[in-house]
Amino acid sequence: NLKLKAAYPGPKFVIIDAIDDLNHYAANALLKILEEPPLNTILLLICHSLGQLLPTIRSRCLSLHFKRLSDTNLEKIVNIAGSAVDPLISAVAHGSAGYYLEIQHAGGVKLITAIEQLLKITDLSELKTAAQAVLKNSDDTLILKALHQILYQKALAQPNVYAESAQAVERFMRF
Repeated sequence: NLKLKAAYPGPKFVIIDAIDDLNHYAANALLKILEEPPLNTILLLICHSLGQLLPTIRSRCLSLHFKRLSDTNLEKIVNIAGSAVDPLISAVAHGSAGYYLEIQHAGGVKLITAIEQLLKITDLSELKTAAQAVLKNSDDTLILKALHQILYQKALAQPNVYAESAQAVERFMRF
């Protein structure tokens, strides 16, 4: 509760990760807090996709943009977490240590390979069966994020083939 007195003197810090993933009700509740912030409180809001953020929330915040981690720094963080870096997971994670570890925890290379296999299936009933098998073992939000990133990378390499698919997944992820 933000209205409680802090245990130590000085400002209270509140970190909210993935505010772009908030549903409509949570976003409106956050907006109310931003309109009347508690005294001596600093809110750090982390957004992964600025386009998915309500403009009213964006207008009440100071934006700080961070570059993606270099491969060297990503490797250091992943090693500290007790894992070895895999180039396939690293490419999909695109410099995000948290996303890298999330993919790795959900199946890593096996998961990415399964998603890439889904992209090759043309028969609708076969696609449905394969997609259900992938979703059975993983979080659907993570699958969509990984699918979006894979399609985005493929769209950069072959814009005329994959760009429309990446945009369709991005639109779907907003709902």
